[in-house]
Amino acid sequence: MEEEVVAILKSRDIPFKYEDIRTALEDPGTRDWVRKHLGDDTLLSREELTLYSKIEASAGLDAIVQGSEFSGTRPVLDDEIKTATESLKASTSATESQTEALRLQCRELKSQIREAEQVEQQCSKSASRLSTGHTAERQQTDLAIEDLIHDFEEKLQAAQKTLSTDQNNLISTTSSLLREHDVVLRNMEKVAANSQSVEESSLLKKRVSDLCALLARYIAEEISCRLDRVFLETVESAKDSEDDDPHVLEKLESVDAEINSLYPEISILSDMAARQQFHSPILRVLEEWQERSQLGVEEQLQHVLETIIQLTESTDSITEKLKTRQAHQSALNSLASTYQDESPQAPKSKAREQAIIKI
Repeated sequence: MEEEVVAILKSRDIPFKYEDIRTALEDPGTRDWVRKHLGDDTLLSREELTLYSKIEASAGLDAIVQGSEFSGTRPVLDDEIKTATESLKASTSATESQTEALRLQCRELKSQIREAEQVEQQCSKSASRLSTGHTAERQQTDLAIEDLIHDFEEKLQAAQKTLSTDQNNLISTTSSLLREHDVVLRNMEKVAANSQSVEESSLLKKRVSDLCALLARYIAEEISCRLDRVFLETVESAKDSEDDDPHVLEKLESVDAEINSLYPEISILSDMAARQQFHSPILRVLEEWQERSQLGVEEQLQHVLETIIQLTESTDSITEKLKTRQAHQSALNSLASTYQDESPQAPKSKAREQAIIKI
């Protein structure tokens, strides 16, 4: 229906608001009036409206109305008057019937009003009884609340004492356990220090090589010194026998040349002798000793690792206990603070005050 009204108004260039139309059509009477009066048989068409507007604008409408002939109207007949009178009587009778019906309805309404007053009185009495019952229940509830408060205060104080005792025990236990851990760690440090590492083995092998090289150099120097001493003794002997043997100088030069030719070979032979006599046997013995001690070192390191794991697990357990205890302490403090803030009217017993002061 709203769309039909909008279409009619638009077709006749009549300004409107959608909200006004929607509000008006919510009334059933308005919808009936629209169905009755806003139709093609009751409204002027667009052409008729245009013609009417032009006649009205040109003042021709008054001339048409004034020039109409009404002299041809016929008089009212007796039968018509009688019919009208009977119609009025019927209307009067209907009005009296409606009046009687309204009187009966008024009497019924008065009866309903009296019944409503009686119901209201009964409701008032019921409300009074309920109020009395609620008062008794509230008193019982207050007593139960007081009992709960007293019980809660006792439990709060007991929990605080238990927590304080656990705290003292936990501190002493933790201190003792940490001291034991320190002793174990010091022992593990000693065990780890006694275990020979790969770097220490390399340093030991390098030390053996350096000492063997130093020994080879000392041997070469010793042989060179002996050769020099032999050559010097030969020179001294040659001085004494120079007069007897004219070829002594040639022999000395020959001996000197032979000694000089031996010097390069002395270093090589000394190094070979030191390696064969000392370096190789020592390295073999060292490798055998390392192989034998490797198993022991691995066992010691495994023992150190297992001990460290046990200490770590023990420390983690202590940490978890401390966290749990701290969370318990925080929850207890929060509970006591909330209890104090949200129940300011509750009676505070001495036990409750002591518990809150301790927290």
